[in-house]
Amino acid sequence: MSLNGLQVVHLSPDKWELDERQVLKGNRLKYTVSALPGNSEPPLGIRRWIWKTSKPSFPLEFWSEILAAEIGCAIGIPIPRALPARTDEGYGALMEFMTAEGGTEGLVHGGDLILAVKTDYDRTKGRDHSIQLIDHVLGRINLPWLRTPLLNQFCFDAVIGNQDRHQDNWGMIVRMRESEDDPLPALRLAPAFDNGSSLGRELDEARIARMLDDPESLIKYIRRGQAHVRWDEAGTLLELSHEDLLRRMFASWPEVRELAIGFYDFPADDVTEAIRRVCRLSREATEVPLSNEREEFLVKLTQARIERLRNLVEEGDENVEG
Repeated sequence: MSLNGLQVVHLSPDKWELDERQVLKGNRLKYTVSALPGNSEPPLGIRRWIWKTSKPSFPLEFWSEILAAEIGCAIGIPIPRALPARTDEGYGALMEFMTAEGGTEGLVHGGDLILAVKTDYDRTKGRDHSIQLIDHVLGRINLPWLRTPLLNQFCFDAVIGNQDRHQDNWGMIVRMRESEDDPLPALRLAPAFDNGSSLGRELDEARIARMLDDPESLIKYIRRGQAHVRWDEAGTLLELSHEDLLRRMFASWPEVRELAIGFYDFPADDVTEAIRRVCRLSREATEVPLSNEREEFLVKLTQARIERLRNLVEEGDENVEG
């Protein structure tokens, strides 16, 4: 079954090679998956992917990766495609590889960029990961043009409620130039990857039902969600909601507000359709369905976030409940 290219993939050993030796960064099981030569019809024509499972405590987490990818495509932010996929052991997210095959490209994580400037940075805890540090690092390594697309990723995180955009969940793609006359850019921001800590993945059905019956509890849930990246307030690193982080950026850098106005200028109905498309596929083609109630919750949640964010950037704080 396929809905606008969205489909469930069976990672059968006769068509796919799962390379468990190439375990990638992160705290969930993931490894590279490649279509074997005899697999003439890989999904979306893409032959190399990353296979990623859910945390045991959040069995629906892999759906958040897929939902985020579909929402990102609807919004227009660069994001790897993600599909539900199953092995004999269960389901996970199959995510598009971000670098070209053949070793011509590589991913440099944000943590690597930060350590090049701040050698005492604690990469394990990431408590110093702040907007100001990122801005400082990009200036020091002469990559200030990365700031705008990276801020777009933080704006995207506010739509999906992503709480895990740490220093190794953003990065830069480095490409080897074929010649001095090669017109393609040698450096670019990596697409928004690792988006699973979002979209209510931690909520059980009972809590979802309560929030559907109580709109105020939905707004409280939105306000409680925190961005991973901190705000440096005169040396004090503040953990803030996505909305509060944006407020402080607007106050310090007025041009960021203009950037956000442009970013949030997308059809909200496209986001709703993306959510419904994924939920429908989950129920019709997998044994791990997203319930009708969860679908309605996700629609209400994202629509409320979009409305609040648009009020925040277009009309000011007075139109957003604090």
